[in-house]
Amino acid sequence: MNRGIKVADGSIDELRRLARLPTRIRLKVSGLASGEVPAWLPTGAPCRRLNGHIVEIDAAPEQKIDLLHRATAEGSAVEDIDVAPPSLDELYAHFLKSMETPR
Repeated sequence: MNRGIKVADGSIDELRRLARLPTRIRLKVSGLASGEVPAWLPTGAPCRRLNGHIVEIDAAPEQKIDLLHRATAEGSAVEDIDVAPPSLDELYAHFLKSMETPR
């Protein structure tokens, strides 16, 4: 609700599906040189190096399973993975923004 107007309705899973916001995937990858990205990462995938061995990727809903398969394939140097789907706050902000009208 925003000022008495329904912004969105549904379970958090339904809202995530509707919003189609990216899932944030953080991977601890061993053996990467400074500025290097993992070879299994698809070309053009949005990727950030956070520090030494941490790589953060914003994966579109339809890409996250393939990305996780690539990251965890045999021979991969991934030591740890954290997967963070869009939070309730991010969903709320998304749906509020979608209701804004141009002035």
